[in-house]
Amino acid sequence: MKKLLGSLIAGLLIVALAACGGEAEEKSKAWSGEYTVTQDRFDDSGMYYATVEVNNVDSEDSLNAFIETFKEENPKYTEGDSLFMRIDDGGDNWSSFKEANNQRGAAQTGLEANASETVYKD
Repeated sequence: MKKLLGSLIAGLLIVALAACGGEAEEKSKAWSGEYTVTQDRFDDSGMYYATVEVNNVDSEDSLNAFIETFKEENPKYTEGDSLFMRIDDGGDNWSSFKEANNQRGAAQTGLEANASETVYKD
């Protein structure tokens, strides 16, 4: 009985430690920086357009992390049929993001419904 209890406790400890490790890995992928929405328009057809000036985006991974952060902090942009975003990080080329939130958004963006596309500037 003591052996079974010890094995159970050891198993729970391993699961708890693995879960903590996963959180640390997830947090390291999070974006931190500042951004400003410089242009914002909601079209009658259900399309959101936004131009955003951002810092601390220097890779495709940081761009994707920024986009997730932006959408979490600004849920109104996911309420339309589609979202088109131009992302200015201060360089010569701008990155872009588009998302189709439903079938109508799919027709507007050329994507499948509930899909998105990110283009990181070279």
